[in-house]
Amino acid sequence: MKKLAQHVFFSRYDLTIRPTPFGTHFSLKGCLVKGRPGAPALPVRNIRIALPPDTGVTAFRVEIVTTTLVTQQPTMIACIQPLPDPVWLGLETVEADGGKRFLPEENLYRQVMDGKKERVVMGGPMQVGNIPIATFDIFPLGYRKDGTVELIEHLILHLLLDKDEAIFVKPQITKSQRYKEHSLVHDMVINPERVLKTPLQLKKMRKPEDVLSEVIPFPKGPLVGAGPPVPVPKQVDYLIITDNDKWNSQAMASTGPAGDLVAEFQRLAAHKKARGYRTHIARVRDIVDGGYGNFSAGARDLQEIIRNFLKQFVIQKGVEFLLLGGDVSIIPPRQACASAWGRIELGSLADKNTSEWKGSYLGMRVDTNHFGQTTHFLTNYLTGELIPYDASGTSNATTIGWYHTTSDTFATRSAAPTQWIRVNGPEAHIKGEMVWYTPTNMLPTDMYFSSLYGQHYNTPGRHDWDRLNNGLYGQHNHTAIDLDGVDFTVDVAVGRAPVESVDEARIFVDKVIAYDNWGKDHVSSDYNRFKRMLFVAEHWARYFHSVIPQAGNSFPPANNRFTTFAADGYALIHDESFIGDNCGDKIICNYSDSSCKVLDYNLEAKNGTPGWYFAKSANNLQPSYWVLDLWLIKIKLPTPTPWIVVYGPPADIAPMSYDIDREETDSSVTQQEELRTWLKNNFSRINQVDRLYSDVTDMPPGSTSGATLKKLTTENLEAALNTGPHFVSLTGHGNWTGVAHLNHALIGRLVNGPKTFIAFADSCLTGKFDENDAIGESLVKKEDGGAVAYIGNSRYSWIGVGDDFRFEFFKCMKYWRSIGNLNDSRCTFRNDTNYWQYQLWTILEQTLFGDPEMNVYRTDEDAYPRFIGNHNTMELHQSTCQWVKKMANWNKRYYDSIEEGINLGYDGCAFCLKAYNHG
Repeated sequence: MKKLAQHVFFSRYDLTIRPTPFGTHFSLKGCLVKGRPGAPALPVRNIRIALPPDTGVTAFRVEIVTTTLVTQQPTMIACIQPLPDPVWLGLETVEADGGKRFLPEENLYRQVMDGKKERVVMGGPMQVGNIPIATFDIFPLGYRKDGTVELIEHLILHLLLDKDEAIFVKPQITKSQRYKEHSLVHDMVINPERVLKTPLQLKKMRKPEDVLSEVIPFPKGPLVGAGPPVPVPKQVDYLIITDNDKWNSQAMASTGPAGDLVAEFQRLAAHKKARGYRTHIARVRDIVDGGYGNFSAGARDLQEIIRNFLKQFVIQKGVEFLLLGGDVSIIPPRQACASAWGRIELGSLADKNTSEWKGSYLGMRVDTNHFGQTTHFLTNYLTGELIPYDASGTSNATTIGWYHTTSDTFATRSAAPTQWIRVNGPEAHIKGEMVWYTPTNMLPTDMYFSSLYGQHYNTPGRHDWDRLNNGLYGQHNHTAIDLDGVDFTVDVAVGRAPVESVDEARIFVDKVIAYDNWGKDHVSSDYNRFKRMLFVAEHWARYFHSVIPQAGNSFPPANNRFTTFAADGYALIHDESFIGDNCGDKIICNYSDSSCKVLDYNLEAKNGTPGWYFAKSANNLQPSYWVLDLWLIKIKLPTPTPWIVVYGPPADIAPMSYDIDREETDSSVTQQEELRTWLKNNFSRINQVDRLYSDVTDMPPGSTSGATLKKLTTENLEAALNTGPHFVSLTGHGNWTGVAHLNHALIGRLVNGPKTFIAFADSCLTGKFDENDAIGESLVKKEDGGAVAYIGNSRYSWIGVGDDFRFEFFKCMKYWRSIGNLNDSRCTFRNDTNYWQYQLWTILEQTLFGDPEMNVYRTDEDAYPRFIGNHNTMELHQSTCQWVKKMANWNKRYYDSIEEGINLGYDGCAFCLKAYNHG
């Protein structure tokens, strides 16, 4: 047994308190609000603690050292609201049951006030390389017994550690792999000193030859009757898979020519070889026909054949980077299941998308726009068991199956789809929560080709990623991340060139080579492009509304109109948006285009007493509220309705207009501002920053300075992109056709030429590469401009989750430069305790369109020819040398000239500084 004590600190000066009609909001730097809707919105900080090799936490104890009171009287903490459902938000009209506002749940508040909710919760274990990591959620804010709120300023986690024989350490594929992993852990844990104590090599580490014996044996010769074997080099750093034909994934056969894509990618391979990489191009035709050996035996489809090939080739040849050289018609992705959406809970049938146990079968009511098609898959959420569609109606209490019925009696089968579905089978198999898998939550993912070695892969009689053997891939639930055996980590960095023609391949390759070679042909002033960054944010929220006077001042006012009753001193606002979660908490009274005032919420408002509140109805102007009784806290909380009463002087009840808003900056902006602040502190040379935001009126004082800020419009976005920023961070509701005013028409007008940018979009569907073509694809295929790389989502994103992944991408620039490694930073979220399923969804769908090896110029200093010494090997390199990114950060020393480094005792790199190498 070993013991480990970890100190954790919080500061009261990092705490922001904001009262609202719905309770008090608390925000704490470094913390997020996540959890069950209806519970107190307590900020939570997720921390990771590095452990000694081969150990795990068996128990822990929390010692609270210091606390401080942050409220002086009993305080109602606002409650958590659910994550906005991107599918509902994507509809033209938001249905009432698609965006319901949650009210505080009394029992959840009492748990916190009674001390029954733990202040520290341990999450699932993580393993990065040979370093085990423990994860914890810490809730620094909590109630005291008198209803006041306290902040923990200092606590100590006492961990009890023991040997963990079940730890699975992935094999080391390349020598630099452990440096990368240790650098990652060094930055992600709260105790980085532990990383420095962990050796890169452990005695019990699995070797590549051990792994080779566990996967499909690498054949010695080609298939009988196949073409000649493909010559394969002894080692390959950079692998390209492409083909000159298009392919049918199920038939595993060619569907026709695509053009000589191989020749274009040979130019890229030659370019990488000139930079010191050992390269190889593998044609899909050769893989299928057995030129590398028999990888087709037992494979269901083309994706599995390619994966079988990669499982052997990557570890045998030491592959670091894999470029998929083709769109889905050439290299099809795997469709993986994600359960953050599509679940049908067991309860009553009062609402859509619910189920009810009927004694001998399960009755289900679904929204037919989303679920219940015969092409959809229904599974038991906890077990993953597939419930087959029963086309003939022969399923019963012993035979599993589902079919539609004509009504909620579930007695008569319907051949046509209806909202009523009957699920038959043994009670143990069907009584419980179900989940539908449809094109919405079956995510195209290239991770299938990069997560190759795991504890549950190569199971006899099963297929990787489908341990349940039901034809669905990647199933998981809130208790079992590895239900289908996926470990949600990667072994090789993957990028996709989404091309289908020779011209598209030529454009893609030209862009990559031009970016890599930037430092060779440009004058000093051109390096300024790497100081430029563009932040774009289109608001997530739908609660902002403008309300104008009712024509003729008639009663009742129409939707988004108000009527003034001057004699009684009030105005009546009508806003139907309050049926969902779009309810605002701030009323802005606009006297003119340049004059306005925020009105006070006041349940006691009346003629002569200014203020506003929600009314019960148009004909009943009594305040609409409910009383939450928590013993010491009795508070009247608003019950939103479409009717708002405003009392006040004549100017307040007969203004030019009202705006209904929230007392906060839209999260699309605050997330971008958080990233901007971090980059300013960590990459200060990225100092030519432009911001295009749709919500600028609510930005806090002082935040409008320090970078150019303009309102987001199509014209402003086009102008900003054409100036050639290096990084573009995009946020807003998206689709495959566009996001935040960026669409195919605007892409066609871009003229940024060789100043191509790297874009990251925290938005829905902009990377939907099974559509022809999503804007992410179009940007990297745009000739004479656009992007050199794009990171986006192949399906829906999640508000409040996706920004964490974007932040992690840029944070990892501190120790990685290859963009494929930066994209793989998404895997660090796989074991977080909150919103687990949403994070797994994002890990699967986040896709890189670009060259995975591409060395990102983080600032202009990376592009300038500087010199970096390895303090460990005493070798000096040019900053653009491929070996630089393989160093651990703590070993790097920077010098402005070769002579400076040589005079300090360094030897020149045998590759990039041959003239200064002495062997």
